[in-house]
Amino acid sequence: MTPAARSSHGRFSVRVSALLVAGLSAAVAAPARGQDMRVYTVVKNIGSGQPGGTILAESLTLFHAGKVYDYMENVGEVVIFEPQQNRFTILGGDYAATTVTFEEVQQFLSASRKEAERYLENAPQDSASRRRAAGLEFQLRPRFHESLRPDGLKLTGDCVAYDLKTETPPTDAPWSAYLDYADWAARLNYILHPQSLFPEPRLEVNSALRTHQRLPVSVTLVGRFDQDVHIRAEHNFSWRLQPIDRQFIDNWERRRESASLRWVSVHEYQQHLLAKSSSSRSRSTGPAPRK
Repeated sequence: MTPAARSSHGRFSVRVSALLVAGLSAAVAAPARGQDMRVYTVVKNIGSGQPGGTILAESLTLFHAGKVYDYMENVGEVVIFEPQQNRFTILGGDYAATTVTFEEVQQFLSASRKEAERYLENAPQDSASRRRAAGLEFQLRPRFHESLRPDGLKLTGDCVAYDLKTETPPTDAPWSAYLDYADWAARLNYILHPQSLFPEPRLEVNSALRTHQRLPVSVTLVGRFDQDVHIRAEHNFSWRLQPIDRQFIDNWERRRESASLRWVSVHEYQQHLLAKSSSSRSRSTGPAPRK
C-alpha cells in the first residue's frame, strides 16, 4: 500500500498514539517494578451518525513488573511491550505469534518515510492528489497550535486536530510509563495496520501531555484526509490491578510458552492481519469498490 493510501485514515486503533531512527531504544524507560496500573479504553467513531457514536474497539492495558500487556478482546490479540528487552511480543487470537524488536520498528518507519518523501516529490497535481499529499506532508512534519485549559488541551493543525480532556495524575503514579507506551504503540500500530497515521502527530500530543504532566481521559481526533475522520478514545485509569487482571497476565504468559503457538515473521503476521481484515470487510460490506 502506498503512502498516499495511508493518508486516508480508514481505521483507527486504540493503540493509537516522531521516531528518531537512532538511539530511541536506549531512551525508553521501562515501567518501574511494583508500579501497577490498568487502563480500560473504548474507541468510538463519532462521525457515524449514531447517538453517542459507534464503538470500534475496546482494550484493556495492564502495567505490571516492567511490562505492558495490551489486550483487544474483539480480536483476541495481546501485545506485550517489553522495553527492557527492546521488543514487542504479539499473540494473535488464532495462535499466530510474532516478535518485533524496536530496531525493526525503527527500520520499517525509516523506509516508510523515505517512500512517502518520494511520493511527495512526484505527486500528481489534481485536487484529490493535492489533498492526499497535504495530509501526508502533515503526518511527516506535524505543526500544531496548542491551547491549554484547566481540564484539557487542544492541538490544532492544518489537517488534524486533537481535543483532549485531561486529568492530573496522583502523586507517584506511573503516568509517564503510560505515555512511553503510547508512543511505541503508535509506532507499532503503523506497522501492523496499513490505514493508520504515521506516528508523528500522536507523538506530538504525547509530548504536550508530558510537558503539562497530564493524562488523557478522552482524545478526540478530527482528521481531513481522503475521507473526513471523527474518532474518540475514552480512557479509564486505575492505579492498582484487580485480581482478574493478574489472572489475565498469568494466562497470557502461559499462552506465550504454549507449544500450540505458531511463531511467524513480522511480515507474515502483517499479511495475516491484512487477509483477516479483507475477509471481514467482504463478509460485512461485499467486495471493495475499484478506485
